[in-house]
Amino acid sequence: MAEKIGDAGGHADTAAFIYARKALTHFADNSRHDDPWAAELYRRARDRGKRHARHGATTA
Repeated sequence: MAEKIGDAGGHADTAAFIYARKALTHFADNSRHDDPWAAELYRRARDRGKRHARHGATTA
């Protein structure tokens, strides 16, 4: 049976997910800085005590 190229126990799929997540978060952060509406929405959330979710954080 042939192995998938680049598949070392799911490593390639995991790496692709990590790069996609980074791209999405960079896009969202850039939008917050570039768009006055998004910047105001973010500022109001911060004023209400909201903060960034931490990587690996869980909600209980």
